[in-house]
This record gives sequence, structure tokens and C-alpha cells, in this order.
Amino acid sequence: MAEPSIVTRTVTVADSATESDACDLGNCWLLGLIPDAAWDTQNITFLVSVDNVTFYDLYYEGVQVS
Repeated sequence: MAEPSIVTRTVTVADSATESDACDLGNCWLLGLIPDAAWDTQNITFLVSVDNVTFYDLYYEGVQVS
């Protein structure tokens, strides 16, 4: 079995915005987030899409992921 590789993606939420642009994870799994030093502890929620056109809030077992 091949060793897993680490793939890094960067997204930016502008100061006046509430969302970033979409980030295609391809066949990767999201394992963590590293906010910058200016992060103000607001909740992070996720929108997901299979077509990069229509996005839905991400839920797990009936609870929105944040």
C-alpha cells in the first residue's frame, strides 16, 4: 500500500466576506484547518457541492458541521 501524501490547499476569506472561493479537494480528505493569527474564533461552517454550481450546508448525523 502506498504511503499517503500531504496535499495543501489555501483559501482566503476577505475581511468583508463570509465565504471563500470554492476549493476542489479532488480525491483528498479534509483533515485540518490552520487559521491565521488574526482569526477571531468565529465558527467555521462548510458548503459542499458535487458540481461546483449548487452548494449545500454540510451536515453529519443531522447536525451542521462547524
